[in-house]
Amino acid sequence: MLETVPQPIAAEERKGTAGSPPWGRHSGTITRSFVPPPALRRHLIFVIERDTRGCELHPLQAFTYGSASPNMTLIWMWHGQMERLQHWCPDNHQAPRDIFQGPILISGSTTQPWIQYAGASRHALIAAFRPSAMRELFGIEPSDWMDRIEPLQDSGIDVSWIEWAQQILAARNSDKALPLLYEGLIQRLNTLNNQPHATAETAPMRTSHWLRWLQQQTSTSSLRSLQRLIKQATGTTVRQLGRFIRLEELGVMITKGHVHPDNALNQADLAAGAGFSDQAHMAREVKQTAGFSPGEAFCRFFRYESFWLYRAVMGLHR
Repeated sequence: MLETVPQPIAAEERKGTAGSPPWGRHSGTITRSFVPPPALRRHLIFVIERDTRGCELHPLQAFTYGSASPNMTLIWMWHGQMERLQHWCPDNHQAPRDIFQGPILISGSTTQPWIQYAGASRHALIAAFRPSAMRELFGIEPSDWMDRIEPLQDSGIDVSWIEWAQQILAARNSDKALPLLYEGLIQRLNTLNNQPHATAETAPMRTSHWLRWLQQQTSTSSLRSLQRLIKQATGTTVRQLGRFIRLEELGVMITKGHVHPDNALNQADLAAGAGFSDQAHMAREVKQTAGFSPGEAFCRFFRYESFWLYRAVMGLHR
């Protein structure tokens, strides 16, 4: 388990830091990231608990920025609600947004970067799954859920999963919820007689490793057939997955110290190290996936409260 805030913060400290910029890192928010047990790492990527209760967030701190992603998520709203901007409008807290009713939500893969807004306090648990796992475990076709968010009870999922999700909702905190989450998934894998072998990895399985595993599960020698099977299992293409692999590698390089907020960025070296063909290729794919140029994205990653999700996910690969 990696905790981005290692110890609980006293109530009087959760209002924030006086004199900090309106968009800056807030001293009172709590974000905890959890690596799933080895038996689940081909299915469940990470779990994050986010708690802003008692914090006085500036509107610019109340955003959450996220990238396009092939993965799917289950979200438990223990306190508050999810609001997502209808269009890409950075730093505009008055932009129109959709409000998603229901304390348990399922979110599909996203083809565009997105922005959530939490003007009021919020406490949530977010579990990110590989799309192939959603198909295997829950009987959900990833291609039907592209850019879609719905209450879990309206998803057509089996009633036994609804009951499992309700138990996690009733737990109200990660200490009680995580055992329920993990045990339910492992029991399902045992029932399917398809539990994966434990691995020695101490972090979530990287997208490149997961793609190789998917390829090993197929018996076809035809490249076109393999591409079709992967598209069916994930809802996305091998080419698109290649983009996410490069961006994931870029994020790992950042978290391992190859980029420092006070140093000039050598973007050409970053591009080469992450597998892009050149700096322009990196700039184009970062913009398409995260919504910002590399320089702006790096700045926000280090300095903006609203980039907490990026920090939590990338921090798992330290």
